[in-house]
Amino acid sequence: MCLSMLYFFKKKKLKNTLNDLDFIIKHGEDTCKHLHQQMPLNGINMFIYGLIERLYLSTIGLRNLVLQIDKEPRVEYSIGIILRTTILDILIALNFHKALIGKGNSTSEGGAVASEQFANEILSDGLRLTMNYFENAKGEGLITEGELKANYSDLVNRFPIFFKTYLHDGSRPDLVFAAYYSPQKLFLNVYQQKEFKELSKLYDLYQFYSKYDHYGILYFELIRQPMSKKNEYIADVVRGMLFHLFSMIRALGLVNSKDDYYEGIFKEIEQYLMHRISVSTKI
Repeated sequence: MCLSMLYFFKKKKLKNTLNDLDFIIKHGEDTCKHLHQQMPLNGINMFIYGLIERLYLSTIGLRNLVLQIDKEPRVEYSIGIILRTTILDILIALNFHKALIGKGNSTSEGGAVASEQFANEILSDGLRLTMNYFENAKGEGLITEGELKANYSDLVNRFPIFFKTYLHDGSRPDLVFAAYYSPQKLFLNVYQQKEFKELSKLYDLYQFYSKYDHYGILYFELIRQPMSKKNEYIADVVRGMLFHLFSMIRALGLVNSKDDYYEGIFKEIEQYLMHRISVSTKI
C-alpha cells in the first residue's frame, strides 16, 4: 500500500476517534445536566450520574491530547493514564449492569436491589481506604487520638447510610457494605456473560496501561511500542467508552421508565453505534 493511502487511513481513523469523543462529551454532559435537575437523586441514579460525569470529564482532556498526538506523540503517555482509569470505570459499569438486568433484558425488583447493593459496595471502598489512612496516620503520629475520633465521626455524619450504628467513641466505624472488588474480580464477574464478553476484553488494555501508572520494569518496554499499535489501542478503548455510555443510558432508562428523555437519547446512541460499526468494517 502506498504511503499516501496509509496516511489517508490514519487520518480517517483519527477523525472517527475524535467524532466518538465529541459524541461522548455532548451526550454525557447533556445527561448529567438532566440528572442534576432532579437532585437529590436516589442511590442508583447517583451512582450512574457519577460514572457518566467521570466519563465525559475525562473525555474532554482525552480529546485535547488526541488532537496533539500526530505532532507530539509523547502525549500518548498521558492518554494512557486517563484510559486506565476509564477502563476500570467500564468494568465497574458492566458489573452494575449485570446485577441490574440479571439473566434477562429488563430490570426487576431483585435486579434493582442487587444493583443498588453493588453500587453501594463500590461507593464504600473510598471510605474503607480513608479509614485505613486515618489509622496509619495515627500510628505514625501524624494525628492525635482526638483527631482520629473526630475524623471517624465526621465520616459517619457525612455518609450515614454507609455505616452501621456508631457510638462516636473513637473506635473504627463498621461499613454496611464491606465487599471489595479488585479489577481482576470485576473482569471475571462479567467475562463469561455473552453480552459483555467483548467489552470485558478491555481488561487486557487495563493491564497494559497499568504499566504506565505503576512504575516497574515492563514500563520501559510497553511505552516504546510502535505508535501505530498504540493508536489502535486508543481507538479500541474509545469504542469501549461509547458502549459504556450506551450501557449507562440503558440502565437509566430501566430504572426511570417514566422519563422519556432516556428513550430518546438511548435510540440516538444506538443509531450512532450502528453507524460506527458499519464505518469500522469499511476501514
